[in-house]
Amino acid sequence: MHADRVAMGGAEREQRRLVNWGEGARARRAALVKEAGRWLAGLERRLDGREWIACQVFTVADILLATGLREVRNTDLIDPYPRLKA
Repeated sequence: MHADRVAMGGAEREQRRLVNWGEGARARRAALVKEAGRWLAGLERRLDGREWIACQVFTVADILLATGLREVRNTDLIDPYPRLKA
C-alpha cells in the first residue's frame, strides 16, 4: 500500500477511487477536502512566527501533528500551506 501511495500522486489515486464510487462520493470528498482545508489553514496560522505548535518548546503535540500530517504529505491537500510542508 505504501509503495502504491508513493508511486501515484494523492490526487490521481483519489480520482481513480472516485471513478467507481459515483457522484455521492465526489460530493462527500469535496466536503471533506473543504473541511481539511479549514483545519490545515488554522494550523498554518497557528505556526505563523512559531517553531512548535503548542508552546515555545517541542512537545508531544508536535509529534501528534507530524503523525497526522504524514498521512497527507503526498497529496495536494497540503500544497497551499508551506509551514506545514516544512
